[in-house]
Amino acid sequence: MKLHGLKAVGVAFAMSAVSAFATTPTIGVASAFGRFTVNSAQVSGNANLFDGSQIRTDKAASQLFLQNGASVLLATNTAATVYNNRLVLSEGAARIDNMSSLSVEAAGFRVVPDDVASQAAVRLNNGTVEVASMSGAVKVFNKDGAMLTHIGAGTASAFKPGGQSGASTSGGLGGVSGNSWAIFAAVLASFAGLGLASAAYANSTSSSR
Repeated sequence: MKLHGLKAVGVAFAMSAVSAFATTPTIGVASAFGRFTVNSAQVSGNANLFDGSQIRTDKAASQLFLQNGASVLLATNTAATVYNNRLVLSEGAARIDNMSSLSVEAAGFRVVPDDVASQAAVRLNNGTVEVASMSGAVKVFNKDGAMLTHIGAGTASAFKPGGQSGASTSGGLGGVSGNSWAIFAAVLASFAGLGLASAAYANSTSSSR
């Protein structure tokens, strides 16, 4: 009788776990031309995303379309964990459009939007966090919650854990120069040609429905 009772409890627990997983709401979808990994499983094409999904790209970039309105382009060789309202970047680079509902965390730094039209890119480069703002503006905070800088459109800054913020710019795109321009250009170069490919893929999947 005890054995049957334990079996019944085990079955009930398994069913409740499956039911809880099945009812977990999706927070968006990931798309790519080639293969990428979601929660250690290889995926081709599209994959649903849940709160806490871990994504890793290899030779193909991946576009994340989130239900909060944000769109994230993960460059090749990038790893990140996506939540309902934040993206944790652990490797590579990510570009975020419509980031009014999404912040980005990388190496202890947090990048938050300061404008409804904020569009920014964040890259991890040999332990340095590089942040470039293409439109709108973003603010960068350290792990203690202290604001380090405000990055306006067409400007860039670099940060190293345990040190001070690196080169930054304070004008429009036409005013960037020196090391700051190198940061801005290097971050954007991580996505050269990737956005068009992802957009084409998204259009092809939507038109085939």
